[in-house]
Amino acid sequence: MSSRRITHEGIIDHIENDIVFVRILSKSACAECHSKSMCGVSEMTEKLIEVKQNISGFENGQTVNVILDRSLGNKAVLLGYFIPFLLLITTLILSGFYLSELWSGLLSLGILIPYYMLLFVFKDKLSKTFYFRIEHF
Repeated sequence: MSSRRITHEGIIDHIENDIVFVRILSKSACAECHSKSMCGVSEMTEKLIEVKQNISGFENGQTVNVILDRSLGNKAVLLGYFIPFLLLITTLILSGFYLSELWSGLLSLGILIPYYMLLFVFKDKLSKTFYFRIEHF
């Protein structure tokens, strides 16, 4: 069952109404490397995640598991990275036949603006699709 979901350990920061705010520590793959102090590439950032869930049994400072279904994670990667990459490369190749390199590059980057604006417009609908759950650690 665990292969069908993505879990991450977090600590409940605070609770407001029916929303639990969980603080997680996001690490890059380099963060665990023994040479990270010398390299400067390693990255660790704290993120605050909103979980809309029944809050009974949860309290501030409690360690919990944040869960996302793997299929939703794949969908997020598709919307956030793969589709913009395809738009960028396709626009770059097609416009390269008709425009100079400068304008082709600018158009390729510019095509991402309406795409991300469209995602922003539909963020409420997307937030209903992409939801996190928490369970006791």
